[in-house]
Amino acid sequence: MSTAAPKVLLHNRCKGRAKIEYTITSKQGPGHQPTFTCEVQINGTTWGTGSGASKDAAETDAAAAAVRYGDERGAFGTL
Repeated sequence: MSTAAPKVLLHNRCKGRAKIEYTITSKQGPGHQPTFTCEVQINGTTWGTGSGASKDAAETDAAAAAVRYGDERGAFGTL
């Protein structure tokens, strides 16, 4: 994967041909040390999930998973 930020990379791979949505699906742990889980959907289909200590970190992790998914399956060409 490129050294570009995963969210930027995902948006660049989709090139405006797809609707990208990030959804926080859970928040666990104590208030001072939460873990967020995020799902990223492209055109209504889940391409990746991720987790992190902040919502942004969870979205970034999910975007990285989505880029891996799209690259491994050649799925960006089908958008």
